[in-house]
Amino acid sequence: MTHSTGMDGLHNLPHFPIPIFGREKELDELSNLLAEPGCRFITVTGSGGIGKTRLALEAAQKNRGLFPGGVYFLSLQNARPDESISAAMVQAVGLPLGRSTTAEEQLASYLADGRVLFLLDNFEDLLSPGEVEGAAAQGRLPAAVSALLRLLEACPGLKMLVTSRQALAVQEEWLFPIQGLALPEEGAGDPASSPAVRLFIERSQRLGLNRSFSADLPAITRICRQVEGVPLAIEMAATWTGSLTCAAIAREIEKSLLPDEPRGMLSSAYQDTSERQCSMQVVFDHSWRLLSSDERRAFARLSIFPDGFKTEAAVQITGTDLPLLAGLVRKSMIWLDARGRYRMHALLRQYAGNRLRDDPEESDRTSRNFCAYYASFVHELYKSWNLEQKREMVLEFSAEIENILAAWYESVRRGCWEEIYQSILGFRKFFDLLGRYQDCIDALQRAAQGIESQDD
Repeated sequence: MTHSTGMDGLHNLPHFPIPIFGREKELDELSNLLAEPGCRFITVTGSGGIGKTRLALEAAQKNRGLFPGGVYFLSLQNARPDESISAAMVQAVGLPLGRSTTAEEQLASYLADGRVLFLLDNFEDLLSPGEVEGAAAQGRLPAAVSALLRLLEACPGLKMLVTSRQALAVQEEWLFPIQGLALPEEGAGDPASSPAVRLFIERSQRLGLNRSFSADLPAITRICRQVEGVPLAIEMAATWTGSLTCAAIAREIEKSLLPDEPRGMLSSAYQDTSERQCSMQVVFDHSWRLLSSDERRAFARLSIFPDGFKTEAAVQITGTDLPLLAGLVRKSMIWLDARGRYRMHALLRQYAGNRLRDDPEESDRTSRNFCAYYASFVHELYKSWNLEQKREMVLEFSAEIENILAAWYESVRRGCWEEIYQSILGFRKFFDLLGRYQDCIDALQRAAQGIESQDD
């Protein structure tokens, strides 16, 4: 590995030919953590393709001056759980492996007196599925994590910046979760100033399309919203601009998000793309392999929610308890928003839904539970109607409205008329209160048509 020496000290950081878009806020926050003396173990977490590596590299490059002893990058992609993290780090700093001492001792001696930053990328590859949780239950730590903690103790000037799809769950860890790039605000400002849109345009222009994209901004905005600002998915979508209009790309992505549709739109056309990032399908396959069997079942079942969910709904509908939810959050498969609702990225939800449909019996059971839960939810809310609590009750219904609509249409499709009859009064009342008249009319008409076709 090549090492460079400059005014900011020794480093082996790889060069990125593509500028980073957005992330100014994240870069400032990450820089503050790197400058904080008490913050020595930072883990940047997020789902596959979200831009963890790019952000961490930019932060390391920006803050090289803080680490005169060196800034070292080590990719752990495709590493095996039984590999020695210390030996890999020794090679990253350019030391020959010694014979009389262990790699860890050699590294500790070399780093003991310097202010050094180590950027460890794709750390999840050193962990077996369920290893963090299993080790914690047995009162021990995964070997690779233990090695890092011993190095931090032996080397006061050492800091670790880790990227991982899952948190490492140790007290020393400072978590830094990230989501997709900022999207254009509805009806506000120029969409072209959005980092997500700028990334799409830049990638398109690299294909030789040196033209104005002004007329395409509505379609590009739609594409970026469809993939919820995930940088890798935006880049993959942009590679199609040489053969399809932006509007056509948006239509194809919309179709690809439907159940059981092929997902070829979100794949890379570049020859130098790593095998693990050649398509969003491959990215998510890797994340799936990192889950335990219980987490896989829970993740697949949770795809039933089109618009997030509360803990109670997850437990009642899917049997997913709080520890499992916490595990999926740690592994960046879901996240908890500011309102206390768990969320799943649209692309991950489609992937999880296809996994759920691989088991028809499981899919059927989850769907029935979903319909029954929301029919009861609407009925109980209607039954407990209290004018003094009108605002709170309407807000409670509104938070679940997309799930309620999905459950209604699924009940009609399945012919679950008991659930329809149970919830119809509350359904009408709250949709009227929210002014969602057309949605209510459409849903009631669909139910009436279903009942008529059954009678025929």
